[in-house]
Amino acid sequence: MITSVTKDAEGVVTTHDESRHGLENGDKVTFNEVEGMTELNKCEPRTVTVLGPYTFSIGDTTGLKDYVRGGYAIQVKVPKTVNFKSLKESLASPEFVLSDFAKMERPTQLHIAFQALHLFVERHRRHPNSWSESDATEFRKIVGEIASENKLEIQIDENLVKMFSFLSRGNVCPLNAVIGGTAAQELMKACSGKFNPIYQWLYFDALECLPLDPNEYPKEEECQPTGSRYDSQIAIFGQQFQDKLANQKYFLVGAGAIGCELLKNFAMIGLAAGHNGCIWITDMDIIERSNLNRQFLFRPADVGKAKSVTAQSAVKRMNQSVNIVAQQNRVGAETEQQYDDAFFERLDGVANALDNVDARVYMDRRCVFYRKPLLESGTLGTKGNVQVVLPFLTESYSSSHDPPEKSIPICTLKNFPNAIEHTLQWARDDFEGIFTISPENARQYLTDPKFVERTLKMPGNESIVTLDSVKRVLVDDRPHDFNDCISWARVYFEEQYQYDDAFFERLDGVANALDNVDARVYMDRRCVFYRKPLLESGTLGNVQVVLPFLTESYSSSHDPPEKSIPICTLKNFPNAIEHTLQWARDDFEGIFTISPENARQYLTDPKFVERTLKMPGNESIVTLDSVKRVLVDDRPHDFNDCISWARVYFEEQYVNQIKQLLFNFAPDSVTNSGVPFWSGPKRCPHPLKYDANNETHLDYVYAAANLKAYVYNIPQNRDRNAVKDFVSKITVKEFTPKSGVKIAINDADLSADGGGGVSDLDRGVQLQKEIPAPNALGVDFEIKPVDFEKDDDSNFHMDFIVAASNLRADNYHIEPADRHKSKLIAGRIIPAIATTTALVSGLVGLELYKIVAGHKKFESYKNGFVNLALPFFGFSEPMPAPKNKYYDHEWTIWDRFEVQGELTLREFIKYFADEHKLEITMLSQNVSMLYSFFMAKEKREERMDLKMSEIVRRVSKNKIEPWVKSLVFELCCNDVNGEDVEVPYVRYTLPD
Repeated sequence: MITSVTKDAEGVVTTHDESRHGLENGDKVTFNEVEGMTELNKCEPRTVTVLGPYTFSIGDTTGLKDYVRGGYAIQVKVPKTVNFKSLKESLASPEFVLSDFAKMERPTQLHIAFQALHLFVERHRRHPNSWSESDATEFRKIVGEIASENKLEIQIDENLVKMFSFLSRGNVCPLNAVIGGTAAQELMKACSGKFNPIYQWLYFDALECLPLDPNEYPKEEECQPTGSRYDSQIAIFGQQFQDKLANQKYFLVGAGAIGCELLKNFAMIGLAAGHNGCIWITDMDIIERSNLNRQFLFRPADVGKAKSVTAQSAVKRMNQSVNIVAQQNRVGAETEQQYDDAFFERLDGVANALDNVDARVYMDRRCVFYRKPLLESGTLGTKGNVQVVLPFLTESYSSSHDPPEKSIPICTLKNFPNAIEHTLQWARDDFEGIFTISPENARQYLTDPKFVERTLKMPGNESIVTLDSVKRVLVDDRPHDFNDCISWARVYFEEQYQYDDAFFERLDGVANALDNVDARVYMDRRCVFYRKPLLESGTLGNVQVVLPFLTESYSSSHDPPEKSIPICTLKNFPNAIEHTLQWARDDFEGIFTISPENARQYLTDPKFVERTLKMPGNESIVTLDSVKRVLVDDRPHDFNDCISWARVYFEEQYVNQIKQLLFNFAPDSVTNSGVPFWSGPKRCPHPLKYDANNETHLDYVYAAANLKAYVYNIPQNRDRNAVKDFVSKITVKEFTPKSGVKIAINDADLSADGGGGVSDLDRGVQLQKEIPAPNALGVDFEIKPVDFEKDDDSNFHMDFIVAASNLRADNYHIEPADRHKSKLIAGRIIPAIATTTALVSGLVGLELYKIVAGHKKFESYKNGFVNLALPFFGFSEPMPAPKNKYYDHEWTIWDRFEVQGELTLREFIKYFADEHKLEITMLSQNVSMLYSFFMAKEKREERMDLKMSEIVRRVSKNKIEPWVKSLVFELCCNDVNGEDVEVPYVRYTLPD
């Protein structure tokens, strides 16, 4: 998204602070949606000269109109012709792609070695024998012959040539996976013409897997064939290493794309195939159809089955000897009973195959705590990375982990979408709200006598929202036939769719309390410009002070983290298709999943109301409101009611809401600073007018009505013409915008408006009266919440998401997305291809060899980053764990104080004073402050003679579970001079 284009001999384009443009010199761009300088729209690609992370020039713009606002810069990939040398020419004069910049001379040496190998095989009809000195001597002579014959003036690497001969008979699965994944990607490039091919030779080796000390190399007799399936691996590492590999105990977290590839490699190399070996695999997901193209252990018949269990069966078919245990647990605090001290302490290592940062960070922390090696990897399309984490040697994953995953602010989704992603998320949310959440609320209301009581205890306005959703499902929106469903869909369609120099110069400083990156970066730049101190903080636990002429700025030390999409953006100000898709997904969940589930619980759970009323804030009101919508307001009686509801809902979403938004913020409105309100990422919307001949309009009503019918167990109607005819007979009331309606323009406004109060209590009581008793709805009445499934094209789920998102996109003049792209975004499918996952899993396997072999030096290990599209291969030694120090004691994240309980707080403090010369000033456990110097004297003295575990129980108000064998304490300490010192955490072992 661009914010300005200068009219100059070298026109400068400035992009929005939302994200860096990511372009490089020589890239080509075109534009669309530019206002004013319209000549740029769909222009011939212009060459980019990068001026900064948010600016670039595009050549002469002096002859163009003046830029007004808006627009997007779109990178254009220009085809190019690559000419290759013939095999004969390139053998004599090779061009290499470096796979490791630490091995600059290695490709040339290997180029000669492979030619020598072919000649050796031609002469002896066999490969050199494993670790044979005599064959290595013969092989070296052949290398010399080739070098002389080709008049190569290079210094032969004697050790490399010798190792090449020793190992040429061997064959290991991880290396095959690396080469196979790379070669397969090259094949796809040749077929598709996409991406840059390898030019022309790529050599890859992993000699680091062998011991650094030659005295530790296996002997020739240890590497002879025995008729085992592992003979080719034994030929390299020896039988002793194979036995060690077979008795490893590993925990694999995730059975997706990388997990499947890792399991295949583990089976092929014989990991955990011995009597004492075991692989534990956990993944809570089930197999979806979209998984099949890249998660190769699964077949069409496996769709709907547990990933971990199916993967276990596939591994056993590959290698019956592998001991593998399949589990379906989420890794996190809630499963620490299963994955406790005893579980982790018997492991030799952990391999992550996860698709989210939170789970990765959690497993990283567990590995640091239990001091276990961690193999971390990930892919994104043609990109892949591998990181090895080693106790007492390297930094952890969390020391420099990936940025948090991007989400969409609510205000963007709701009112200010600006990309198709926004409309898709909005459509998904709408789906969930209509067909899942509200029906579930209504179902709970019907089945659970205590649903209302529980709902009214929800925090804030959640109880009102929940009860209202029940009323909509059971009363307001309830259809009686399919025509009602069409009518609802048609109506719902309509309803959806001065801080200047003088100010800054009088300031003494600025304090940021912001929830989005672009505002933080903007304020940071203003403070740098006006040389004002800035106090920056965030609720994820960071505080930064920025001082003029003294410190770096907020923006200078790192790329701004990817920001989430504000709720207000989703709700009112979408500007990308991602926003509309997220909005659609949320709407789907709200309508068809969450509300129906609330209603279902109300109907089936006698304690639902009681439980709901205990919810924090306004949650109880929200929940009860959703039950009321399902059971009262929106309840259909036949399919016609479903159509009517869908038509009305169309009106609400795409007409009425937009009219109200434009009433509050007219197209020509300006802010207090005189800037047009509808500028930057805020796109000015327009209300839609329902048109039965518009396929997207009809798609929406048709899908919404059928989903509504599913929730209420009403027979669906797949006759589009019947729906179209019935909709045409529905009369929708004209909407008139109201004064006094508040619309949040950012998430801070939204949060400020979300509190509870006496009105919520009154609303909760009123909702309980309006929701019918479960037994009043009939014995056969049933609510079925919708569980979103993107891969079934017959269930109307993606039909609704695509239509809802693209209608939202139409509201906000956003380019719509086809079904494929919509499924990718709304289905949250992470781009993954088999070539990259195969390569990455191979790199993980090579690092696993090193860990099993017990390598202790940095130079043995490799973190890797690859991009097969370029192609690019980057390898580096892992970063060492950062060192801290108190007195003369150096420590890293792998160190800790070990304290054997049970001690009183007084004894605990004295122990650190006597043994470590440290004065404890603060002591905490998780989020509970157990002791501090500023604590009230009475409270402090009260705790001094209590056992540490008892203080934890009292302060946290949680019991210590029987499986917990130790507690973790964090300390703030002073040294003997009264200076603050950083110290490791404490592992406090509880008595048996």
